[in-house]
Amino acid sequence: MPNWKDLLSDRIKAPVGHEFFVGGSGASDSKSGQIATEPFEKIATALAHCVDGRHDVIWVQDYWANDTFPIVYNKQCVHIIGLMTKQPGGWPMMNPGAYPCFQIGTTGGYGEISGLIMGADATHPCIEITAGGNTRMWIHNCSFGEHIVAQDGIISEIGTELVWSIIEDNVFGKALVRDGLRIYSPSWTDIKNNRFSEYGGIGINYYGDNAAARGGWLIGNRFFKAIGAAAGWAITLNAIQMTKLDDNRAMESGVAPQNNPYKDTSSGVAGTTKNAWGVNWSGGLTIMPDAA
Repeated sequence: MPNWKDLLSDRIKAPVGHEFFVGGSGASDSKSGQIATEPFEKIATALAHCVDGRHDVIWVQDYWANDTFPIVYNKQCVHIIGLMTKQPGGWPMMNPGAYPCFQIGTTGGYGEISGLIMGADATHPCIEITAGGNTRMWIHNCSFGEHIVAQDGIISEIGTELVWSIIEDNVFGKALVRDGLRIYSPSWTDIKNNRFSEYGGIGINYYGDNAAARGGWLIGNRFFKAIGAAAGWAITLNAIQMTKLDDNRAMESGVAPQNNPYKDTSSGVAGTTKNAWGVNWSGGLTIMPDAA
């Protein structure tokens, strides 16, 4: 058993996060940003004061379109957390217009984004992964495209990668023009306990033709769309393998069975897929995916 003095010594040497405040009454980048009554105006300003690996925390208070977007998440181990507000949505709202709210690339990641309501416009996502191999993010308790239009909630396109991330307890809403999550290569990413409602395209769309990619876990997500949605409207897996799917539930606004909400185009043996489909639901029935 290690000596408690050694453990205490190690803890004292560990990085200790600093706190910064953004938005609210009298916000200005000329203020200290270190107490709630002297907040910065911009999240980007607070990020610039953060130190890689120190687990700094940015508390976002009242907020709307303060920054020059997109905000480039370019630090490691930074936590950006929205605080409850008196706004109609209840959390700080980000309205970037024709830009993503955040871009996360090779110099960022290994961090947390929580408690924010995000939008963009009909041709941009709320969060864009811009480079691969270094995007281990915990994104939770956010709202994407529910109050403000956006093309996708979170997107990671070809040449980028969402690795070892956790995406949980978010809302992907009715103002999304296309997909909730549109991910080309989601290596070992956990997507769980999210709600997807009346979005334009596919809830979770692993759209990349990448048979070597490892999908991670998709557990406990809830999907709702009106009657007549195309096959695979809740979850579509294209070529990816080793994804584990269980307790996902798709709901439609009608009694009659409609198109299968789950679709898996990976090719296994004798009509099976390369992913592990557990107990997933369509309405009140368990269902296996269309194995196209």
